[in-house]
Amino acid sequence: MISVLKAKQIILKNTKILLEERKSSAEALNCILAENICASQDWPPFCRSTMDGFAVRSKDIVKAALEGGVSLKIVDTSFAGFPAKKTLKENQAIRIMTGAIVPSGADCVVMQEDTKRDSQNVEIFRGVKRGSNLRLKGADSKKGDLIISKGSKITPGIIGLFASFGKEYVKVSKTPKVGILVTGDELVLSDRKPKAGQIRSANEHALCAQLREIGVESEFLGIARDNQKDLEKKIRKGLRKDILLISGGVSVGDRDIVQEVLKKVSAKILFWKVAIKPGKPLIFAKKNQCHIFGLPGNTVSGMVSLKKFVMPCISKMRGQKRELLKTAEAILDHNIKVEPRRQKLMRGIVSQKKNKLFVRLSAHQVSENIMSIAKANCFFKIEEGVASLKKGQVIIVEYL
Repeated sequence: MISVLKAKQIILKNTKILLEERKSSAEALNCILAENICASQDWPPFCRSTMDGFAVRSKDIVKAALEGGVSLKIVDTSFAGFPAKKTLKENQAIRIMTGAIVPSGADCVVMQEDTKRDSQNVEIFRGVKRGSNLRLKGADSKKGDLIISKGSKITPGIIGLFASFGKEYVKVSKTPKVGILVTGDELVLSDRKPKAGQIRSANEHALCAQLREIGVESEFLGIARDNQKDLEKKIRKGLRKDILLISGGVSVGDRDIVQEVLKKVSAKILFWKVAIKPGKPLIFAKKNQCHIFGLPGNTVSGMVSLKKFVMPCISKMRGQKRELLKTAEAILDHNIKVEPRRQKLMRGIVSQKKNKLFVRLSAHQVSENIMSIAKANCFFKIEEGVASLKKGQVIIVEYL
């Protein structure tokens, strides 16, 4: 049995980044960028107003508040997409809309709410400083600036940024092809009615959903029965994938034959068993370019194993920068006692009370209890050697 850290090191050492492909930027959501993106122009591309109001010269309205208002002559209007044609001169104002070009001669914009106008003049009741309510050309980025770096996950906001800079196609890392195989004589498909001693198979659905959440699609390879012939046939099919997830059959029972069959198909087993709970009977193996994970058959254990060990493998394959985990400090709502021999990954519920975050266990933490993860909105670790946590203790939680 090896440590969690050692297991991750072995996985990452034996994982390579996949090739790149060119993709339409509009269809690249959740892909990992395989190139640096630099600004093709200044952004904003011109000085623009951030308010509806009047473009003026700040020195013309210095005494606006003191004298109960300053009257300026309206000489033009600047709409978004239709800029004013006139240059602003002394004691003049140009009507301007949000997003419109700030006309030549103006150095600030007065909000409409601070004015009163008729057909020819506007009364300004508030003096504003030079640069107020406008966004300068190149304020966000200058032409040639690095705006999105290689290894970034492409979000809806980034897709919008691509469109703003006219970036129609981008290079992305290929997404790994994943196959999911579940094992067990007792399993039936989820749309079937179980007979005596049978249960519906849930693992392929849970694992597939976890992968889809990070933009990775998977193929369900079926249910393999607990015999070598059927299991070997389905594993050989799965070896065509970049990643093969085998759920169940990895422990020490008489019918836990995944390890035996992997050896028969000449897969190299790199480790078996990790010092973590849940998820101890984890197998990691390789056959040619296929990365094989033998996951525990309990749904909770399988999902924990995918999150802790398969996800880092996928991230490296995609050339993904290490993402900051969504973590927070929370106050433990009750005492917890555990067996201290292995690292524990507890499933919890974070809630807010009086501007503070509190966390409690989501349900009984046995790996057979799927409610513990179905109701959870976070994980938190209890390190190896720690036997208890006290109510009121501040711990770090990782949001699901």
